[in-house]
Amino acid sequence: MSTGLHARKRVHQDLDSRDRVQGTSSPGGGLSSYHKARNRFLPRYLRNELGYAVEAIVGFLIFGLFLGFFILHHQHRKVILQVMSNPLAHAGAALRGRAGFRHHFYSGHPRTVTIVMPSVVNPDGRQKRLNSIFETWGPSARAVYVVHNVSEFPQGHHAVLGENSSPEDPYSYPQLLLVPPSISFNEGLPRLNFVLRAVFERINPDFAFFVNDHTYVIPEHLCKYLEHRHASEEMYDGHAMKNNADVFNSGAAGYILSRETMHKLIRRWDAEDEKCVVKDGNKWLQGNPGLVTSKCLKALSIEAVDTRQHGKWHRFHAFPITRMVSGAVDEWYKTKHEVSEQQSGVDLHLNSLADSTAMLCYTENREWTK
Repeated sequence: MSTGLHARKRVHQDLDSRDRVQGTSSPGGGLSSYHKARNRFLPRYLRNELGYAVEAIVGFLIFGLFLGFFILHHQHRKVILQVMSNPLAHAGAALRGRAGFRHHFYSGHPRTVTIVMPSVVNPDGRQKRLNSIFETWGPSARAVYVVHNVSEFPQGHHAVLGENSSPEDPYSYPQLLLVPPSISFNEGLPRLNFVLRAVFERINPDFAFFVNDHTYVIPEHLCKYLEHRHASEEMYDGHAMKNNADVFNSGAAGYILSRETMHKLIRRWDAEDEKCVVKDGNKWLQGNPGLVTSKCLKALSIEAVDTRQHGKWHRFHAFPITRMVSGAVDEWYKTKHEVSEQQSGVDLHLNSLADSTAMLCYTENREWTK
C-alpha cells in the first residue's frame, strides 16, 4: 500500500523523466525551469571551481618561491635565479642527464674553471692524482685536465676539448684539454700559451684558476674569494713570492687570471712582445713558464698582490696546511718570503690558515655581481 508521500515522489519522478525525454514543461513550468537553471549553473560553477583551484596552486607556488628566496641561504637564492633565467635549458639538462661525470647543475659560460696543469713532480703518479681530483674537488671546481694524451685520464674520453673536438656535454666536468702533438711535454711556455688561449676562446670563463695536479682546491673558498670581483678587472692573484726584484705567484699554490688579464696576455703574445715571448729556447724558462708570464704581466702593470686575509692568513698555499702551520717548509720557500716578512712583521709560516668562510658556487651567470 503506497502512501501519499510515495505517490507524490513517483509523480515528480514521472514528470522529471517525461520532461527529459520530451523536452516539455510540467504544469506551471516550475520543474522545467529548475532544470534549465541547473544546467546553466553547473558548468559555470565547475568552471569557477577549476579556476579557483588553478589560482590557488599558482598563488601557492609564487608565494613559496617568494618566501624561499628570502629564507634560503644566499647560495640557494642564486641557484633559483639561475634556473629561472633559463628554465628550458635547465629542464633539458635535467632530462638528458650528464655524460658520465658528476656535475653542477647550471648552463651557460662558467664563472670559474680550474685548469689542472701537469706537474713535474712524480709524473708516473699523475693518473692516480687525477683520479683523486675527480673523486674529490674536481667536479665542483669545474676542473679541466691539461693532457698530452687521452690515456692520461681515459675516463674523460667523451669530454675532450681539442683542436678538432668538443666535449659531448659542455657542462660536464672534469674535462680534458688536449695539447696538440706539435707541443712536447718539456715545452712549458708553448703549452701554457696554447692552454690559456684555448681556455679564453673555447671555454670563455670569467676567471681561470691555474693549479698543478698535486694542488688541493676548496671550491667554496674560491667562490667566496671571487664573489665581488668582475671579469673586466685585471687579476693575477695567488701566493706572492719575491725573486730578486720580481714578484710572482707560486705555481704550486695556484693563481687566478681574470678574462681581461687573459685577453691582454694573448694580445701581447700575438704582438710577439719581447717581454712575453721567449725565442731562444731557454730550458730553465721553459720549465718555469709562470715566471715568464709574471714578467709579461708586469709589463702590463699587472702584478701579484698580497692576498692574505687581513694581511696575516694565506688563502693560497704552496705546501699542505700541516707543514705550513708547523713551519716545516723548504729553504727556498723561506728565502722567497724574507723580504715580505721583514716588511710586514708577520710570521707567514705560522699564520697560514685558509679563510674559513665558505659559499658554495653552483652556477654562474655573467650578469650577476658575484
